[in-house]
Amino acid sequence: MSKIHNTRIVGKVLLEFDHLESTNAYARALLQQSPLEEGTVVLARDQSKGRGQLGTTWESEPGKNLTLSIVLNPHFLAISDQFRLNKIVALSVREAIMEYIPDEVKIKWPNDILINEKKVAGILIQNILKGSTVHTVIAGIGLNVNQQDFGPSLLTATSLSQLLGNTLDLDEVLQTLLERLDRYYELLELYPTRIDDVYHEHLYLRGIESMFFTPDSSRFIGTIRTVDAQGRLEVIVKNELKYFTLKEIKFA
Repeated sequence: MSKIHNTRIVGKVLLEFDHLESTNAYARALLQQSPLEEGTVVLARDQSKGRGQLGTTWESEPGKNLTLSIVLNPHFLAISDQFRLNKIVALSVREAIMEYIPDEVKIKWPNDILINEKKVAGILIQNILKGSTVHTVIAGIGLNVNQQDFGPSLLTATSLSQLLGNTLDLDEVLQTLLERLDRYYELLELYPTRIDDVYHEHLYLRGIESMFFTPDSSRFIGTIRTVDAQGRLEVIVKNELKYFTLKEIKFA
């Protein structure tokens, strides 16, 4: 056990492991046994069964990347505003990446981070609700740092090292990431609407006419306007504003 020194909450307790099947699953198992200090981070150097959205897997070469989960207790956050947690995690990852990469970094709704159209990070948020508020959050993050080869199944993936041409210090990148998470978590409580504005500013394909798919593979042209409070993607289709959940739309 160690801790991050330059943060208020996030990373004050840091649980590090050589191998876990899933940092999110391990954090949830710990929570079922007893409460965890808010900001506790579970970090695995090798994660064999990491998950993404809709049951997808997160593949990561052992010892090359950051795979971690953060436990938060945002009791101040109403259930209707819970997507703001996705926003602050995505913004934190984006800003941490920008400390190293000069290229444009975009947030692909709902939880992917892209550099030059390639995925460099993924996020999985699991909320535990109680009453009318969000009681506990497990925020899982996978950030490609030093991996060079991704294989034929991950042709759209990249890493910081691949883009920079040199190897980065994982502990330094971790420190940067947790500092950004700590700052945005504070902003979430103090200035929640500011979070919305910044998130929408960096939203992938926002304001650009693009092609999308429905689950039955039908195609349509639309323009992303924003993401609403429920986390639905707002898309203008033939001059009509439509709302889509993750299961209802795919990017071309």
